[in-house]
Amino acid sequence: MDQLAENLKAMTQPFTDSDKQLLASYRDLVGPRYCRGCMQCEGSCAQGLPVAEILRYVMYADDYGQFALGREHFQQLPAKIAAVRCNQCSTCTVHCPNGVRVLERISRAQEILA
Repeated sequence: MDQLAENLKAMTQPFTDSDKQLLASYRDLVGPRYCRGCMQCEGSCAQGLPVAEILRYVMYADDYGQFALGREHFQQLPAKIAAVRCNQCSTCTVHCPNGVRVLERISRAQEILA
């Protein structure tokens, strides 16, 4: 409820150029980390990883402070998928149209959630 009250308060304030600059800096900071769920990567991993799902799991752990939730979901992946390690591929076949650093983020998920 506190967050809702804070959000409603923010909606009553004018949007300034300073606010615009601050949001742009946040976009630049989180853009390479945050999967937008566009699903353009679906089926593009040569190893068959569910890329968007795994990116969501690592987001739970790293960005939302919900490590247990991210790990729980990761560990429910089929064993064959959970055993894949991106560092074993010579090149990544996944390219995000939104600039997410897929290889970096999936590798992070594999490192901390497996």
